[in-house]
Amino acid sequence: MKLIPFVGVLVFCAHTQFPSVAAKTRTVCEHQSMTLSCGRSSKIHIMHASYGRQDGAHTCPHPSIRSRSYRCRASSSKRVLIHACEGKSRCRVEANNGVFGDPCRGLFKYLRVQYLCIQSSVHCRHAIQRTENIETVCEHHRMNIDCGDSLKIKIKSAMYGRKDNRDTCPDPSVKSSEYDCRAASSDRVINQACEGKSRCLVDANNRVFGDPCYGVLKYLRVQYQCIKAPLKSMTACEHQRMNIRCGGSKKIIIERASYGRSNRNTCGHVSKWRRQCHAVSSHPVVSRTCQGKSQCHLVASNSVFGDPCWGISKYLQVKYRCL
Repeated sequence: MKLIPFVGVLVFCAHTQFPSVAAKTRTVCEHQSMTLSCGRSSKIHIMHASYGRQDGAHTCPHPSIRSRSYRCRASSSKRVLIHACEGKSRCRVEANNGVFGDPCRGLFKYLRVQYLCIQSSVHCRHAIQRTENIETVCEHHRMNIDCGDSLKIKIKSAMYGRKDNRDTCPDPSVKSSEYDCRAASSDRVINQACEGKSRCLVDANNRVFGDPCYGVLKYLRVQYQCIKAPLKSMTACEHQRMNIRCGGSKKIIIERASYGRSNRNTCGHVSKWRRQCHAVSSHPVVSRTCQGKSQCHLVASNSVFGDPCWGISKYLQVKYRCL
């Protein structure tokens, strides 16, 4: 993974300073412990973490290493490091399967972490909530994007194909010093799989994207941000219209939707109400109408969602984010 560690920044506490943007990298072998330290006046910000094996025998050599190239990484890697270290001056993490799970059984692994030390005059956890990353995986491998539970993925660009010389994902099929091939489906596939989610998995192969350059080994490269977007809520009573808008270039990401009734008092007191009712079509209909758009219009009615509780006045409630 390549990282552009300091493109967009959202600062959530006052007086935060960034005297240096140079990232530090630490690597420890399996069964060892890793200690990250930034001094008393600085806080740790995790940029990237990988427990597994991403290369041949040079890093943490072991008899179990029989190939020159590996691509295995525990999906929990960054989440574990953020939970253990983010916002602290010092932390310690054990590099073993009990902490991260086993991404490649029988193979000796290592833990590699890239992080920043952020100086601040006040204690500030998650001082950076928006960092821009570039992830690359070779054809026939799987891309794992993980922003943790509290952040959402915002896709900046995606490319399945080959745009440079032999240095990226080298292979005998790559015979030219320059290529310029890109699957037209790249943005659509990645946005559908990842946009607005906390984590996603995408297979880099021709079945998913199509083959933009036959006979040449390709790769998937995605540029994305992990951002914290507030959860918004809108309610429309039965027969009313709901208008959802996200300003600028932001897109609507639907989190939850329910047409029915879950309490007695929303949209007027309902004396006949006995139990919760929810139209199973709620989320599919709202997502189909609004997901990925800058604005959308919905009508809270039985003709749109069906009638989950006959004779009871209902309402539509939508929870969403703007990314």
